[in-house]
Amino acid sequence: MQRLFKSADIESSLGIFFDSFIKIMIAITVFSSVLHFTLDDIFKDILPSFGISIVVLQVFLLIYCLYLNKRGNTEAIPLPSGISANRFFVWIFAIMVPTYTATNNLALSLAVGVGANFLSSLLTMILALFSNIILRYIPSAALFATVSGASMAWLILSPIKEAFNTPVIAFVCFFVVLLSYIGNLKIKIPPLLLSVVLGIIIAFATNNNDIVAVKSSLSILGFYLPSFFDNLLIGIKQAYNFLPIILAITIVELIASIQGVEQAKNLNAKYNTQFSIFGVGFVSLLSSFIGNPFTLSVLWGYSTWTKIGASRNYVIYLGILFILLSLSGISFFLMQIIPVASVIPIIVFIGLINIADTIKMHSDKYYLPIIIGMIFPLMDFLKTTTSDLSVSLNFLANGATIISLFWGSIFVFLIDKKYLNVAIMFVICSVLSFVGLIHSNSIQLFADTTFTIIYLVFALIFGVYYLVERFNLKKNI
Repeated sequence: MQRLFKSADIESSLGIFFDSFIKIMIAITVFSSVLHFTLDDIFKDILPSFGISIVVLQVFLLIYCLYLNKRGNTEAIPLPSGISANRFFVWIFAIMVPTYTATNNLALSLAVGVGANFLSSLLTMILALFSNIILRYIPSAALFATVSGASMAWLILSPIKEAFNTPVIAFVCFFVVLLSYIGNLKIKIPPLLLSVVLGIIIAFATNNNDIVAVKSSLSILGFYLPSFFDNLLIGIKQAYNFLPIILAITIVELIASIQGVEQAKNLNAKYNTQFSIFGVGFVSLLSSFIGNPFTLSVLWGYSTWTKIGASRNYVIYLGILFILLSLSGISFFLMQIIPVASVIPIIVFIGLINIADTIKMHSDKYYLPIIIGMIFPLMDFLKTTTSDLSVSLNFLANGATIISLFWGSIFVFLIDKKYLNVAIMFVICSVLSFVGLIHSNSIQLFADTTFTIIYLVFALIFGVYYLVERFNLKKNI
């Protein structure tokens, strides 16, 4: 029987919790300042719906983990889950904000976000049924190269950029967390918890925290439960207008979820990829009925939590934290006292472990394809964080995750001399380019004919090369 109280479980729950908490902080800021939702709207309706949803998801993942444990897979722990960064930002800035700007209707802007959650979750469930096909034909090195590139972009560079807005807090907290984990320093307090406490102390000592704001945040404390969302059908109808965006980001997130499950399977956790992703999608779809706009996903980081020794009980603490965050209004209070720089180090650590594991689990002959696959998520990061990205780099940033996946596959197949597979990958890239899923700002037919033709030419070259090679092989027999 596993111990209920374990330091590694507290660390793991805090790490996953604060990953979502940072996004919730951004959502609260946007909802209140851009969309002009009242605090009552945010803390009494929207956040409770998310909180209940994530707790139900943790229960599902715990039950699935217990099932694996009873079947002999005793080392398996629940898959990490929460809000995906990509889908989160797209929902807010590409769907909800434009809807509000066009209609000046708060209720409709929330409804379209909830409707987008419903449609994306439904698409995830459908596409999950085909995940084994992806795993059969996409090389592991290409799959994890995308994880590494996205980890570098969104779990390392982006958080560091935010953290060092307050350099004093960032330096102290980074060294506490990274020295504890990387240097294996033994301290009695979980490093992430120590980082948060030190961050709060430094923030008050350097006047980075506003005591008046902290006191006023206490007024929202209470206990709130979500109710049935009346505008779901309206939201689905409105979200249908954004279907190309929803489809594109859902495909990207499906790949990310597959990568998250594969991380676990590479550590001998025998999760069924189809069932795992379908189940998470189903819980997320149900959450739309109580007004949750935040689509739920399998997250990366399984190897991080197993590395520090977490058990399946970490989801119990995680559930408690999300109940407190979402049902009590305490998140507003936490926003005022916890500096972002104090919780970012653990996210950076997850990113570092993802990259290290990708390199460790693959032969050195695949290092170059892995590095090539890492480039495109970095282009996506530059596009998102800078306003003057050149036109040439925009081509590489649009559809970055999918480009990374297929280019990485092409170079792996070249190394393995599987020229027919190379030709097939170029044909797929041609189709994706033609409909705008890669290299283009929007999904439409004839989105980019230049890349379509280039990919077809390369497909033809390697198709002919494959046929010539087979002919010569038969001739020599």
